[in-house]
Amino acid sequence: MRRRSPAILWLISRPVEGLVVGPAGESDTHLRQLQDAAEPVVLVDRAFPNLSIPTVTSDHEQGAFEATSEFIARGHRHIACLQGCRKTLPNEKRIAGYKRALAQHRISFRTARIDGDSFREQSGYESCGRLIEATPRPTALFAFSSQIAIGALRRLAELRLQVARDVFLITFDDHPLAEFLAPPLTAARQDAAELGRQAAQQLFEQ
Repeated sequence: MRRRSPAILWLISRPVEGLVVGPAGESDTHLRQLQDAAEPVVLVDRAFPNLSIPTVTSDHEQGAFEATSEFIARGHRHIACLQGCRKTLPNEKRIAGYKRALAQHRISFRTARIDGDSFREQSGYESCGRLIEATPRPTALFAFSSQIAIGALRRLAELRLQVARDVFLITFDDHPLAEFLAPPLTAARQDAAELGRQAAQQLFEQ
């Protein structure tokens, strides 16, 4: 029996003309109610293959490819990933972009170079601690979200490792405080305003 979300039931019971939804997690069960609703719906940032709801996302694979390529252009060969929630579209596409950049530059992919289980700070903290102990130690870390990067920064500080001196760090997403860190945090930035504009446009078109 399909589980029905009280929050979604409440939303679709209100006199709203459309919904823009930013899903979280890897399950689409609760979103199936929206697929059957009469109101127009658009998902932002995360798509689900079994749903027919229109979706607006960033080009996660290309962004990860460019971030990894930036590391390689700077001479890095031991590049590790602090991933987010497994089996989600953003995470899988970013891993694909990371692998494509390695393959293009003939750098061997190692599963052990990927760690993490959510887009949250604690995952970044824990996965950074594990990855940084590997031999050879990664010289570059690619964090799949700004929250993951913040957790990684906290762990690196505890280990007395300095970003841009002992290890390089790039994050997917952006954080309003990234440019004020010392050194500033490099990011493959998502254009949140443009995502919102396109989602609203799709909603109007429905």
